[in-house]
Amino acid sequence: MVARRINGLREEVLQDCKSVGSEIVQHRTVRRFVVIAFLLLGCRSTRSFVCDATPHAPRNFGAVSPQIYRGGQPMTCGELAYLKSAGVKSILKLNDRNSPVDEAEKAEAVRLGMRVESFAFDPRTIGTSASCPDVQRAIAFIESPGNQPVFIHCTAGKDRTGYIVGLYERESGRSIDDVMNELHRYGHRAARSAAFSQIDRDLRRERPECANASPYGASQSP
Repeated sequence: MVARRINGLREEVLQDCKSVGSEIVQHRTVRRFVVIAFLLLGCRSTRSFVCDATPHAPRNFGAVSPQIYRGGQPMTCGELAYLKSAGVKSILKLNDRNSPVDEAEKAEAVRLGMRVESFAFDPRTIGTSASCPDVQRAIAFIESPGNQPVFIHCTAGKDRTGYIVGLYERESGRSIDDVMNELHRYGHRAARSAAFSQIDRDLRRERPECANASPYGASQSP
């Protein structure tokens, strides 16, 4: 029965890595199964990349600033065309596993004239010391004026994207409260926050684990 319950929840989580319904985390027993499912799945996209004719925004799309956008995995030519029409010069991809979807996205983005920088971050470990060298490279990519406007994405645009955007904003002087509110508004909350708790924990620190090695004068206390 427990195995069937976990398998069922794994399917629900696969459908959300689009959006985890808050109703499935009301009970502590179910919440534990959801967290286990998250850890086993790692939020990988199971859909195929397709080419459509109509430009439209990727899911969970939003503007961080006039030079920085965030969202979920582009899954169609139309989504990449939308980014190009918005003036995006480069894409920072945080979920590269060299899958067919990954390769199709990168090829189409390059065809449209956008540069792609990619990392294979794990949502379970991003924000820990082991991830910091690549995290700092990702932040440097965002901060380079030649790469802006830049679109930052992982699979759902909630966890890995939330951490990288949050750290960038912390280093830019934004308050911890504002950073955490934005992190949760874009979907890193409930079961996700429990499964990938190091993201919240690190962004709340006075000096995050993966903060740039240079003086961190912009940090603020909660």
